[in-house]
Amino acid sequence: MLNATTALNWGERGTLKEVADLIAKHWAPEKPSGPTKIALSGLVAIESDGAPPLVEFEESVNVDEIRERGFSPALTVCQLYGIAASKGAPQDVRREWLQALTDAIAHHKQEFRKRWSRLHPRTRRYLLRATEQALRLIRENGSLSPLAAVVSAGSSTPEADIIWDDDMTVRARVAQYGEPFGGASLLLRQAEIWKKRVQERHLQGRGLIRFLLSVIALVRNSPAVTRESVHLKVGDLIDTAIAVVRPEGGSLHVAVSGLKKLIAGEPLYEAAQKLPTGLSESRDPLVRVLVAARSGTHPNTIDIEDLRKELSDAEYGTVQGSLGVGPKTAS
Repeated sequence: MLNATTALNWGERGTLKEVADLIAKHWAPEKPSGPTKIALSGLVAIESDGAPPLVEFEESVNVDEIRERGFSPALTVCQLYGIAASKGAPQDVRREWLQALTDAIAHHKQEFRKRWSRLHPRTRRYLLRATEQALRLIRENGSLSPLAAVVSAGSSTPEADIIWDDDMTVRARVAQYGEPFGGASLLLRQAEIWKKRVQERHLQGRGLIRFLLSVIALVRNSPAVTRESVHLKVGDLIDTAIAVVRPEGGSLHVAVSGLKKLIAGEPLYEAAQKLPTGLSESRDPLVRVLVAARSGTHPNTIDIEDLRKELSDAEYGTVQGSLGVGPKTAS
């Protein structure tokens, strides 16, 4: 199944969902469920967008043994998602499993890095996104939030560059879940590298604007002592993005150009500004919201709700706090 996520294009993923649904329908839990069974339940949950199939846990959890098995990126991440999404596991057992798995990811060993390097780039990005989704689920339970902060801290270190820079957007978002100093140091260290990737168009369209928003959310939460230097670095990064986005004056270009205002927490709408007319409608709700706000139109409430579900709390707060009230009403 994991290989299929790499081989199939997005439009072909319906087949994989059908497989996941079929596995869930005929699921027969082992007693207790082994590591591979738990990982499979997590992968099924990711692909079916539902709760993972039921797994049975041993009454006593050997945290050290779980941590020692954390040399496989695929097994570790899928186990993390499966247990984070599970509602049936006893809370104490769930906590101990999550503690061991988050520690294995945050403080990964050499064998983990070696196996990571052998994975296809699309598989690596898939696992990073699954990790971020699992951390969101963990953060929904306030008592478990410190576990997400452990992964956040680990993801921001220089030693983690080889893993987490495979998806810059996920890395910037996960950095939001930890201490502000960790996110600020990550930005200061990686800004030039990320700028070069933007210049080389590694990110385009939807991916680019979400990456920039994640970075801006980090900037706005950075400690006061680092804010000025972080602002300069990220401002330069956004200027680079504005320069490479095409067509100039298109809806994406207008949206990205407005992101500099988000860094300063300024409203996106200014009565004196003149925007291009006849902008084409973007399929991206974030672009539509930013363009509407810049033109003085109230963004569509459906787009706002979609972003509330999709974005992190820090990202959504960054957008919401900068929506100026213009003279027009939504059509």
